[in-house]
Amino acid sequence: MLRPAPSLSQKLTRPIPTKDGGTLRTVLDARTYVLALSEDREMRQQWQRACELLLAEADVGALSKQIELALFYDGRLATLLLFPSSFLFLLLTPRVISLSLTENVRTNRRA
Repeated sequence: MLRPAPSLSQKLTRPIPTKDGGTLRTVLDARTYVLALSEDREMRQQWQRACELLLAEADVGALSKQIELALFYDGRLATLLLFPSSFLFLLLTPRVISLSLTENVRTNRRA
């Protein structure tokens, strides 16, 4: 059984989730994804750059950024909301306060 070249088994800087439900974790995953692109997507500048980086066996960091950028431009990058709980609290707090104030105003108008 053939094993992938060491460069293909390298992990990307972080897992890259795609909107089709997959996650790109290694250079091999990225290569497989790029090879499966439709012709119109493949011809886009951001994917051409990703192909150049793959062929040149470029730095994994540069390849990871380019793949993520290309997915973002295509609208195919799945975003994960991973916030520390305190940040999430700050994000949600204004909405909760706003809803409370609105409810108080409505209650006071009825009285």
